[in-house]
Amino acid sequence: MTRSRRALLGGLAALLVLSASLHVALLLTTTGASADLDNYHSQAFAVTHAVNVYRFVPNGYPYPPVWIWIMWLLAGLSHHGVPFAIAVKLPATVADLGIIVLLFWHEVRLHGWQSGALAAAALWALNPIAAVIAAGHGQFDAVPIFFMVLAVLLIARGDMRSRMLASLALGLAIALKGYPVVLLPYLVFTTPRGRRLAATGLALAPVLAAMAVYVLAAGFSPAMITHVVGYQSVQDLGLSAVLHNFTPITLSRTGQLVLTVVAADLFVFWALTQSRLHPSRAELGAAALFAMFYLVTPRGSIQYLVWGLPFFVLAFRRLALAFTIAGTALMVGFYSLIFSGALPGNVSALPGGQWFYLLGLVGVLVVSAGCVVESWRRREGAQAAGATLARKSGYAFSPNQ
Repeated sequence: MTRSRRALLGGLAALLVLSASLHVALLLTTTGASADLDNYHSQAFAVTHAVNVYRFVPNGYPYPPVWIWIMWLLAGLSHHGVPFAIAVKLPATVADLGIIVLLFWHEVRLHGWQSGALAAAALWALNPIAAVIAAGHGQFDAVPIFFMVLAVLLIARGDMRSRMLASLALGLAIALKGYPVVLLPYLVFTTPRGRRLAATGLALAPVLAAMAVYVLAAGFSPAMITHVVGYQSVQDLGLSAVLHNFTPITLSRTGQLVLTVVAADLFVFWALTQSRLHPSRAELGAAALFAMFYLVTPRGSIQYLVWGLPFFVLAFRRLALAFTIAGTALMVGFYSLIFSGALPGNVSALPGGQWFYLLGLVGVLVVSAGCVVESWRRREGAQAAGATLARKSGYAFSPNQ
C-alpha cells in the first residue's frame, strides 16, 4: 500500500470518527421533531401489539411496510434501556456513515486515490443538513438514500451483473420510502432492451414482497395503497411555500391541482430525458433529477433537502456546497420556528429565524436552478466521460441494444 493511499484511508477514518461524534452529540442534545416522534410511538405500539399500522396510526403511515419491522427492532432496543428518542435515530445515523464510505469509494474508482475522494466524503460527513435530519429531527431518509447511492454506484460500474444488483438496491430504497422510484425510469431506459423487464422486476420485487409479508402478518387494508400513493407533503419548501411567504396569492384547490399537474408533467418529462442526456453517468442523471424536483415541486417536507444532496456532492461539488449553505439556513430557521427539539439547546427564540428560513428557501431554489443548468451544459461532456469509463471497464453497451 502506497503512502498516499494510507493517508487517504486515514483521512476517511478520521471523517467517520468526526461524523459519528457529530451524530452522537446531536443524539444526546436533541429530542427530535415532536410530530414524527409521536408517529414513531404509534408505529411501535402497532407493531408490538400485532395491530395493522395502516389502520392504527392517526396521521397515516405513508411508507411501504418495511420500516415498520425496523421499528419493531427499535422498540425492542428501547425496552433494553436505550431511550426511544435515540433508538429511532440510530438507523439513519448508521446509514449516514455508510454513505460517507460509498461517496469516497466512488470517487476513488473514478479518479484514483486523489484528495478529491476525501473532499466528497467530507461534504457529507460534516454536512449539517444530513446530520440534523438524521440525528436531530429523527427522520430515516438516510437509509433509503444509502441504497439509492449504492444503486447509482453499481450502475456506474458498467457491467450487467452490477446493473442487476443496482436494480435490487434501488428496490430496497423504494421499499423503505416511495420517493426513490423517481430513479427507476433512468435505470430502465439505460438498460439494454432485453434486460429491462428483469431490471424493473428486481426494482419492484422488494416492495411487493414486503406488502405480501405484511398482509400475511397483519391483514390487508386499502390504506396500504392509498396512504402511500396519496400522501401529500406539507409546505415546508417548494413553490407553494414561496407563494405563501412572498406573495399575497392564495391558491384555490383548483389552482393547487393545476400547479401539481404542471409540475408533475415537467418533472416526468425531465426524468425521461436523463437516460439520453447522461446515459453513462448515473450520478449526474440522479443529481439533475433531484435538482429539477427541488425547482418545480409544489410542496415538500424539510427532510426532502437531503434527498439530492449526495448526488450533488458527486456531480456538482461547488454547487453542493452552495446548496448546503442555503439548505442549512432554511433548516435552522424552520426548526427554530416549528420543531425546536430537532436542534441542540433552546433555539425556539432564535433571532431572525424567519429570515433564515426565507433566505434559505430562495437560496435552495436558486442553487437547484443552477444544478439544472449545469446538468444541461454538461450533457455532451457527460456522455464522452461515460464512454471513456466504459472502455476502461471493458464493457460498453447502448441503451437501445
